[in-house]
Amino acid sequence: MIEAFVIDIDGTFIDTKGNIPPENLSALEAIEESGIEIFFASGRMLSSVMKLQSLRFRRTYPIIAYNGAVVWNGRDIIFNENIPSRIAVDIIRYSLSKGLYIHAYVNDELIVPSDCKKAREYAKHSSVEYRVEKKFIEFISENAPTKLLIIDKPGQIEKLSVHFSFRYPELNVFRSFATYLDLLPAGIHKGVGLRYLCENLHIDPAHVVAFGDNDNDIPLFEEVGLSVAVANATTMAKKTADVIAPTNDEAGFGKVAMKLVKLMK
Repeated sequence: MIEAFVIDIDGTFIDTKGNIPPENLSALEAIEESGIEIFFASGRMLSSVMKLQSLRFRRTYPIIAYNGAVVWNGRDIIFNENIPSRIAVDIIRYSLSKGLYIHAYVNDELIVPSDCKKAREYAKHSSVEYRVEKKFIEFISENAPTKLLIIDKPGQIEKLSVHFSFRYPELNVFRSFATYLDLLPAGIHKGVGLRYLCENLHIDPAHVVAFGDNDNDIPLFEEVGLSVAVANATTMAKKTADVIAPTNDEAGFGKVAMKLVKLMK
């Protein structure tokens, strides 16, 4: 029995060009018509996922945003966890001193220390606006962020992941893309977000199917009854998944989801 599908966005539901394959949209309609719930789980901001839904879908679906730090049940925010300002400021000071690009998310708003190419590219990719706070450190000291994000080359991201994980055991540090390093409160991940959502909506996680492509989807895979990684997923995500679907460019989500829906009839 399947009660819900939970779907990662970037690298899974969306193809490498940023488009949604028609088969994926058809699968959503089939899932909805079958009476099965649909959730989206993303590292993106809540507002970014909401905007995607309003532009491309017939309705809005519950959202696990910020890799689990914010959960919206379709009506209300039912969970929201922030990084303590003291820790966030320490990370930002270090990052800026090393010439790293870092930005913060505060009250579902993208806050950047300066207007630069990386900020503009990220905002365009996520379809959100950003606000420059020239007194960035002072602002964060007074406003605890939901998440911090560093963007750099993959090799540097690997080194920074080790550094911050060792230095801040009170944080959950992981890659959401090869070039993205996410910093969240300890214990926060997509699996936690799903637990809150399932409890709120009275759904058994064992009756949920999850689709993903990256290491940040592994906690989600470990929480559900059936996990599906697209073929373009990371090695660890594919090792953890129960099923390997075609790539995101081949509408892997849509192909597997349609098969599962047909089996339910």
